Amino acid sequence: MDNQSLQTTATIVTMITAIAAIAFGYYQFEQQLDLANLIAHANIKPLLEIRSDNSNNEMSVNLTNLGLGTAVITSIKFYRDNDVNSSVYDPYKLTNFPYDFYTWKFAENVTYMRPGEIRVMARITRGHLKNIEKQPLNDNQIEGIFKSWADQISGIHVKITYTDVLVEKQKDIDNYLEIV
Repeated sequence: MDNQSLQTTATIVTMITAIAAIAFGYYQFEQQLDLANLIAHANIKPLLEIRSDNSNNEMSVNLTNLGLGTAVITSIKFYRDNDVNSSVYDPYKLTNFPYDFYTWKFAENVTYMRPGEIRVMARITRGHLKNIEKQPLNDNQIEGIFKSWADQISGIHVKITYTDVLVEKQKDIDNYLEIV
């Protein structure tokens, strides 16, 4: 092999190596860009959870944004039998429950929840029932009210529709409440 052929072969091998390095670098760049996009998207994703809590002193239904992004809630519906409400329950339909308690009603428009925000959908506390001005209740009466409240909340079907701030639809919440 003469000197000219050797030099041509070396040049071709060098060019192929350079082209392969550029192609591999571009591939790595694309991979990094895809990963950065996934991370950026994960940082704006909300993750809503609705749950009922029962402690010694209170019962509540809470909606929490466990995600890293703001949730844009477009619909909250509570189903019980054939009724549909925008709050956990319609207080006028509660039986054996003539007492005030806290409830939050979803307006028929968009609601926002920041990451980490907890929204109390409904709550009743023993302290509130013990300190009713007109007629304070004793422990047995309070226990009966708590049981009645739990029985009426349990089994309510909840559907929540929401998006992230880029208006990308998230997985709907579709479950049943249960207070034990």
